[in-house]
Amino acid sequence: MPCNVLLISIKPEYANKIFDEQTKQVELRRVRTRVKAGDIVVVYAKKFENPSELQYLQQKLSYLRPPQSYRYLNESEYETIMLLGGENPASLVDPQYKVLQ
Repeated sequence: MPCNVLLISIKPEYANKIFDEQTKQVELRRVRTRVKAGDIVVVYAKKFENPSELQYLQQKLSYLRPPQSYRYLNESEYETIMLLGGENPASLVDPQYKVLQ
């Protein structure tokens, strides 16, 4: 995978201010991430076309827990989460890179 994928938990009220209202532009954390241009950030407050409950995600990724701050996802975890949410993981990455194996 050509980039880092970060899973970050944000309270729904703040996620709404970021994505819907666009009145919040920065999410501060105590620990700095290694996110750079081109990386993917998956927000755990997820607004997928087909939302997935945490229990359903845990059936597919039994060890998955929403992070208190953040954690990096491997390619398989990212692909599983995106597919369960009704998203195409490859559509979010530069087409020159192969995401699915």
